[in-house]
Amino acid sequence: MSLTTILRAAVVATLIGAADLGTNKHEIAAEADVKLPSGTSSGRADLLFADERSINASSSENLDLTGGSLEDGTGAALVFAKVKAILIHADDGNTNNVVVGNAAANPFVGPFDDGTATVAIPPGGFLFLAAPAGGWTVSTDSADILKVANSGAGTAVTYRIYIIGTSA
Repeated sequence: MSLTTILRAAVVATLIGAADLGTNKHEIAAEADVKLPSGTSSGRADLLFADERSINASSSENLDLTGGSLEDGTGAALVFAKVKAILIHADDGNTNNVVVGNAAANPFVGPFDDGTATVAIPPGGFLFLAAPAGGWTVSTDSADILKVANSGAGTAVTYRIYIIGTSA
């Protein structure tokens, strides 16, 4: 099996203001593309987890990056050694935030400052993190749990998650 990935982030914006004569226009087009061919060395990836998930009100779930409970699109169990990219997109219809990080035990630190750090993703928002060359190390039974939580009571949250990484 082989995996080819393109990580892409872009900002395209136009600011138009009032001017005495003509138009005051400022345009930005910034893009970052990284291609990850199949493999386990630097700048490569061989694992992809993609899923749409829901979390009940005031609840959370722990995604075990090394326990084999996550599966790829073909049903194969995934055991991550490194994570190269994470994209989490909170559904537009959510009322509460999707909160990532701060697992009680064995937190995946990866891009976070420490195991207690969190990022709150508001409805319709997304979190996109990438370390395409070296990636973030996942350590079995010490730093392998990515916690995802619903920030509040009353309603469930839905989110889509994509994790790209390597098996070695």
